[in-house]
Amino acid sequence: MDSKIYPVSWQCRLIATFLLGLLWLLPKAFAQIGYEGGGGEGGGTDILACPCAANQTTIIASENGTLYSTLGLPAVLDNSVHKGCIAISGKLIIDIDVTIKDCPSIQMQECSEIVVQGKKQQQPARHLTMEGNTIVGCDKMWKGILIEPYAWLTFRGNTISDAEYANNFMASDLTSSAIPTRAEIQYNVYNRNHIGVYASSPNPSMSATGWNVWQVENVGGFIGNTIMSTGPDNPLLPPCSNLGNYNSLYGYAGMVVRGFANFAIGVEQQASNHFINLRNGVIGEYIGLTVQNAHFSNMIGYMGNKVPAFEESRGVGVVGYNCWQALVDGCRFSKVGHAVFASGDFPTWVLKNVISMARRGIAIYDPWAFTISNNDIGFLDYGIEIKEIDSTPSTNSSYRIENNTLRTEGAKMSGDGFWAIHSQNALGNPLADPHNTITRNKIFISDIGTGGISIENQDMWELKENKITFSPRTDQALIDGTGIFIWNSSFNFLYGNEVRDVTNGTSPGASAAIEVFNGKYNSFCCNVTDGNSLGVTFGGACDGTIYRTFEHSNHEVSLLLHPGAVIGPQTGSAGTSNSNRFNANSGYAICMGDASQSIFRVASANPPSSPPLVFPSTGWFQVDDVGETDCGSDLECEPPQFTSGGGSETNRKGHGTGQLAKPIQEEPTDGADRIKETIALAFFPNPTTGHLYWSGTNEAVRVKVFNLTGQLAAETVTSDSRIDLNHLANGVYMVQLFTESRALLSTQKVVLQR
Repeated sequence: MDSKIYPVSWQCRLIATFLLGLLWLLPKAFAQIGYEGGGGEGGGTDILACPCAANQTTIIASENGTLYSTLGLPAVLDNSVHKGCIAISGKLIIDIDVTIKDCPSIQMQECSEIVVQGKKQQQPARHLTMEGNTIVGCDKMWKGILIEPYAWLTFRGNTISDAEYANNFMASDLTSSAIPTRAEIQYNVYNRNHIGVYASSPNPSMSATGWNVWQVENVGGFIGNTIMSTGPDNPLLPPCSNLGNYNSLYGYAGMVVRGFANFAIGVEQQASNHFINLRNGVIGEYIGLTVQNAHFSNMIGYMGNKVPAFEESRGVGVVGYNCWQALVDGCRFSKVGHAVFASGDFPTWVLKNVISMARRGIAIYDPWAFTISNNDIGFLDYGIEIKEIDSTPSTNSSYRIENNTLRTEGAKMSGDGFWAIHSQNALGNPLADPHNTITRNKIFISDIGTGGISIENQDMWELKENKITFSPRTDQALIDGTGIFIWNSSFNFLYGNEVRDVTNGTSPGASAAIEVFNGKYNSFCCNVTDGNSLGVTFGGACDGTIYRTFEHSNHEVSLLLHPGAVIGPQTGSAGTSNSNRFNANSGYAICMGDASQSIFRVASANPPSSPPLVFPSTGWFQVDDVGETDCGSDLECEPPQFTSGGGSETNRKGHGTGQLAKPIQEEPTDGADRIKETIALAFFPNPTTGHLYWSGTNEAVRVKVFNLTGQLAAETVTSDSRIDLNHLANGVYMVQLFTESRALLSTQKVVLQR
């Protein structure tokens, strides 16, 4: 009987041993195998391209998504659980608040993804915290960490690599819930990712009203992060998805933020963010964008004149595309195609940045308003480039380029002429704003073919107290650039500028100080030219020029009028002379144009009242027994005051001025400023059907009306604070008001439309 019972007893013991072993393995099975809807997925570590060891943590989720809560894992995955390695495949959905920390090896299998679950009906949005981890891909890229609307990612002290979108935030709709999607991103290293951080609303290019209701909240500041690629020696993995702008050598962008209210990257006086060896640093579209205290090094590629946007951009540190406001403040850029490239933004501030070895430093196209101030810019082709300024800005808009230092840093990389500051409109749109200024900039030109300041097809700029110096490096020949160039541009005011060429000491260099072509009613007062081959040249129709209190020294030719050039008679206010100073070594004054329409009324035929050599010798510089005025005391050397004709706080794109993360303080006017403020007048209605009125003065005024070709269309003296324009054709006119003593009160662009 014993022999018959023994097999049964052995079988029972075998079954019991198997069950005990199964119970012992059960927790590890839950850590290695994910479950969806309560059904087992099956599989094991043998199907993974980069598995962890048997005693570590493996999560095999389904492609459609496996909930973290079904895995039997704790809410905190620390070293006591993961044992130094976590392998994840499939789509892991974080449906409870989870912390993953201190894991030196999180192995993301190809095309895997982590999703932080947003608000789902009655379920709250979830919070994923990742701290001190190293996250890498395997044979192919993994998709990244997706943060659904209203969810929260805390990402601190991690190294994350090989993802298509390493952190991918979906903006929340604040009309549905007051809780935004939240990003807390600090002290991380992003390496070999296609995009480091991406945040977007569902439709980034929606109307302005739509932008304001979507939000990703930046919790604690985006600080101390490094986003980089390591280049050809350590290329990106092949993508899992079809990435249209993928490149195996360099990540496409460090950060992309699109289509929601605002986002701030960096905090002043805290740890800097670094963007290294990428094709772009930060791309912002349809957003209020702030970038502070960031370093951008070696942005790969160059856009030239093509406008960058998310779909295509290369070589740009900060891209702002149709942003409702943009601030780039206190950043450093080195070896970039463009440091800052903004297009269609309102408004844009670029302040206190240091830029070196940039093909183009700051480019702003189609702006509504901007301030470019206190930047140090080293460039190859352009320092500051402005294109297509809007001709009808709102009441409070302005265009300001002030207190910048610009220098060439090597031969220009294209064949065309280039500039330290270049502002151009292709269609010749005039400006109509009271504070369009290029002021107190210092420009150092050490390379052939580069000029200082160029204004083309734009009116009404004030160029004040800029200093431009031509000084070639020891390996350079004479520099042939132009200090200030004005082409097809009228009603500009140039005051207190200095253009010097120090190439040959007291002998002239090869540069030109100031060149004007087809620019009418421009005022030049208290400017200095010294050491240039050419002082000031005029070409074409330059009627109405006011040429006062210049000081010319060390030129071959101090003043040149090209064939056909006309600048108008040069007589100072109150019957005085034009009060220019032509020092004994100032060279020739040559008129090949119409001398009878460009007469200079001078106190003496000798220097400094007249040039030492004048051609023609008679009929151009005419001596009269008149006095001279000091620089700045001539009434016609007061700057024009341009007032805006209507508009509102909302710009042409339909969105308001909003509020920057950092308030911008306008610089107060220096009490010692030598230029006096003129009276600000209000003109109405504008557009007008015939009668134009103004307020702000009850005095008798002289009114001059010019068409946009510079021709005087109407002139009258009135004390009725109005003028009748019914006899003029529909169109755009410039209206100037003067006091009885000929002091300019205001200049206004007026539209006559019946």
